[in-house]
Amino acid sequence: MIMGIEKQAREKRSLIDIAKQVMIEKKQAMSFSQLYSEVTQIKGLNEMEKRSRMSQFYTDLNADGVFVFNDNNQWILKRWRRNV
Repeated sequence: MIMGIEKQAREKRSLIDIAKQVMIEKKQAMSFSQLYSEVTQIKGLNEMEKRSRMSQFYTDLNADGVFVFNDNNQWILKRWRRNV
């Protein structure tokens, strides 16, 4: 699991890369708040960092092309759309 990655390696990974890994490992749709909470926990961000990065994470999530907002108000990986 991604939490098993050494701290130094996690610090170098982007929030979006971590989000992709979380979704792949969990194999389930997630709300934005669920996904962001898990990603920031893995990344080890403090409350101030979480607040300051939230808007950019949301923008990146929309722009990345790997994630899709589904009909259940949750995010999924685009490749899952064929299977839903």
